[in-house]
Amino acid sequence: MTIDGFLLKNFTDCCEGELSAVLSWRNAPEVRRNSFSCGEIDRESHFSYVKSLVQRKDRAYFLVSGPDGRPVGVISFTGIDGVSADVGYYKAGNRKNEKGVGALLLKLAEKAAYAVGGGKWKLLRTEVFSFNVPSVRSIERAGYKENAEKRRFFTRDGETVTVLCWELPLNAAG
Repeated sequence: MTIDGFLLKNFTDCCEGELSAVLSWRNAPEVRRNSFSCGEIDRESHFSYVKSLVQRKDRAYFLVSGPDGRPVGVISFTGIDGVSADVGYYKAGNRKNEKGVGALLLKLAEKAAYAVGGGKWKLLRTEVFSFNVPSVRSIERAGYKENAEKRRFFTRDGETVTVLCWELPLNAAG
């Protein structure tokens, strides 16, 4: 699928080299530090997970490439229930220091939601650790609003952190 000149390629259609690149980005220390699952993912588990996505209707993952063909990052939709989905994203390794990439990925996810959800989704949700200030800014720039009532705490490696919950209503127009 192409949106605003960006190619969103379903993980299930990616070649081994593309999936290996995605794995290296996901295993980067800065990405793992800001993920709920902070352990390093081994190659076998990664490829097995991607293979399982063919049968799953509750999640979809996309490799995003720019108009210039360079990778931008990954967009994920999980928790798909027919009317809403959770959005996740991370930058490609070559973009980790570029500003505005997070908000761009979230805006592309918003547009992709209409195609992936068949126009039926009413809401996108995302969660972020409160200490991840760059992501908080990206989420705000993408138009999400914090739902303070859903704020929660998460314990990882013996440390409790605050999880901020954000929502973006979708309109039927797409």
